[in-house]
Amino acid sequence: MAIDFTLSPEQLQLQANARAFAEGVLAPIAAQLDAIADPAEAFYSTRAAFREMAKAGFTKSFIPVADGGLGFGLVDFAIAAEELARIDVNVPTTLLASGLGLQPVLQFGDAAQRKLFLQPFVDDEDGALLASFAFTEVAGGANFDSNDAEAGVQTFARRDGDNWIVTGQKHYTTNGTGWEGKGAHVYSVVCRT
Repeated sequence: MAIDFTLSPEQLQLQANARAFAEGVLAPIAAQLDAIADPAEAFYSTRAAFREMAKAGFTKSFIPVADGGLGFGLVDFAIAAEELARIDVNVPTTLLASGLGLQPVLQFGDAAQRKLFLQPFVDDEDGALLASFAFTEVAGGANFDSNDAEAGVQTFARRDGDNWIVTGQKHYTTNGTGWEGKGAHVYSVVCRT
């Protein structure tokens, strides 16, 4: 059976909208961003473009309609990401990382968790909020499936009453600083329990 790769009319419109956004908002700043040598400065310089991305609805695209988002499927999201990254990879990477940071709640969160963690992102029309996925270990890389604590996940979490105590360090945590350098709004942290 052949796979039909024809885009639906809605997907074609999404593609056109993402292309127009990339050409109108990202193209004018792409060369400026590429010229910035300091990664932190480059990240903070994307703030205005990310704000425009939020106003255009992209920041809630990966949140289901039932939770107040736009409910893009994976193919829809890939179509938009392809058009955005064609012009500039910086701003779309921030968007993709935020979506990745919310995935544990999207996939496994109960109703209370979904409201607590997703609703602020739905209501955030200014793009002020970022989610982050803290995965990569300082010494162990990203070998999450290794049973050897020296080679895999070296960050530990343990219950302490109603709280979790997390011990360890992560790095390469996209969006980890947040826009103001005070941290992301939500962190999903991969830990060994």
